[in-house]
Amino acid sequence: MDTETSDEHVCELGRGSSAWDVGQLFVQVYEGGCDDDCPGTHTDECPSHCDASVGICEGYECEGDCHGTRTYTAAFRTAVALAEYIEHEHPFLNEDDYYEQRREEFEKNLAEVLQDIKLHYPYDSEADHQSTVEHASERLWDLSDYEPDGYADWDDAREAYDYGRTEHFLNLGREFMRNEIPGQLALMA
Repeated sequence: MDTETSDEHVCELGRGSSAWDVGQLFVQVYEGGCDDDCPGTHTDECPSHCDASVGICEGYECEGDCHGTRTYTAAFRTAVALAEYIEHEHPFLNEDDYYEQRREEFEKNLAEVLQDIKLHYPYDSEADHQSTVEHASERLWDLSDYEPDGYADWDDAREAYDYGRTEHFLNLGREFMRNEIPGQLALMA
């Protein structure tokens, strides 16, 4: 876009409130011709409340000779070309798509981190690992809120995994203590 034209016909206002913090951009559509409040001459397309005896009516109601001289600005043409490119060539992402992609990236990164952490406990079975991840799942998923772009921090994941591992083995101990021990009397309530 020509900077001389864009400075004159493009206005950026405020900041947005989306995941990308995009601002608002306003583009002037027409240039040349007359002002918007210029009255045009009467035509067959004039609304019924226009008074033909006056000879003119408001410019936004009728397309008079005055308005026939307007042309589209270079900024508007560039904006239309960009919108067509986005629509046809480049898929548009809304915030749900963005968070879904970020979540998928986090899941992939977390799986790699968990496999690495698992190597630090060579005597744990696969069932122990799966139960540990289940016990730590809430803390592990909370990590996605703190890391940008789906990154999974190894130290934070290890801390959550250690919590889940402790809970897993405490549960195994509780289950063992609740069962009858061979050779001992079972106490009944």
